[in-house]
Amino acid sequence: MFVRIKRIKGKEYAYLVNNEWTDRGPRQKTVAYLGRAISIPNGKVDEGLLKLPENVDEMEYKEIVEHAIRENLKAAGFREEDKELVLEEEGIKYLPEKRDFLKNKRRVCLKLNEGIMCNFTLEKLLQFERTGEDRRDILLFAEAIVGSGIKLTKEIFVKLFTKLPKPEMEVQRLDEFEY
Repeated sequence: MFVRIKRIKGKEYAYLVNNEWTDRGPRQKTVAYLGRAISIPNGKVDEGLLKLPENVDEMEYKEIVEHAIRENLKAAGFREEDKELVLEEEGIKYLPEKRDFLKNKRRVCLKLNEGIMCNFTLEKLLQFERTGEDRRDILLFAEAIVGSGIKLTKEIFVKLFTKLPKPEMEVQRLDEFEY
């Protein structure tokens, strides 16, 4: 599944789309409406602004991702207000506990860096699991990061990838094989 932006009457909207293969070839089906897609003024984050916390080695994967989300939003002009992040000039709030963006109490998606930051793309990144094929996993992981609108330094990318749990491999003992 992926996020598609549609322009309707001059405004952009984000939809979750699924590819399906049929006898007549690929078909795309809209699965869900994600909200209005909003370009924010500082939508390109300089990765030089992003810093790793001092205790990164003790942090879990999800904590580092949540830190990266906050740092990207702050670099794009959001400021902390209570437990939320707010972009006042656009009237957008980020609710970290729900990983949701709201404008006028309606769910929105942010066009940030080269991706779309919204509940779906952030959850996809937070729930990412390795398959055991490192090359494929690195590409899929990079795609999930870029697709979620997060910009990372190479150092943070490598730290995050190494924090992902490796899949459990089934190991058969030699005495279990029949000869």
